Amino acid sequence: MTAVFLDVDGTIVDSNVHHVIAWQRAFRDVDRDVASTTLLPLMGMGGDHLVAEIFDDDAETSFGDEVRDAHDRYFEQMMAWIRPLPGARELVEALLRRDVQVVLATSSGIDHVREHAELVGLDLDRLTFVTAEDLEHTKPSPDVYLTALEKTGLDRAEAIVIGDAIWDVRAGTAAGIASIAIPSAGGQSSKLTEVGAVAVYADAFELRDDLDAALALAGTGRAQSHA
Repeated sequence: MTAVFLDVDGTIVDSNVHHVIAWQRAFRDVDRDVASTTLLPLMGMGGDHLVAEIFDDDAETSFGDEVRDAHDRYFEQMMAWIRPLPGARELVEALLRRDVQVVLATSSGIDHVREHAELVGLDLDRLTFVTAEDLEHTKPSPDVYLTALEKTGLDRAEAIVIGDAIWDVRAGTAAGIASIAIPSAGGQSSKLTEVGAVAVYADAFELRDDLDAALALAGTGRAQSHA
């Protein structure tokens, strides 16, 4: 493998719960109560899909933009509370030692992505970024990974996706790129395999320790769970 397209929220930083809280507060601003159990499995889906997914297209038209703007404000207030996920830095360092290009591929804004990368302790000069500013469509659309292919000039067979949510895997599959999953809260191993992950690891340390085998497995497309 020449490149890894690496998700950010829920994969290298522990931010999914913060996003859930921000969405809950944002929905309350428009007099809607949404349970955390409804929101958590949707983390990783683009915000432009989330309102219609929970309610309907009329709700999206009525208050979608308002809710997204409020979510962004509330999430910004919690940025200082976000921490790196165990093993994230070590996984990226192991990839870079193998001369694998690491692309942080997400629908978050570039400023947040850079903050998260610095929080994890990553060398920004050695990373490539695909962020909201590059995209027309968010996950589960494959746009984020197709854009990453364009930026790197690589073929699908030369890259893999690493993410925590079914939306990462579905987007990778739609782009024709093999996916490896590290499930976060709300990302059950069985569902990740069902939607196409070729390997599922319990955490980034486990993937780091099995990295050569995982990269080879991604090339064969055989599903396997370690979680």
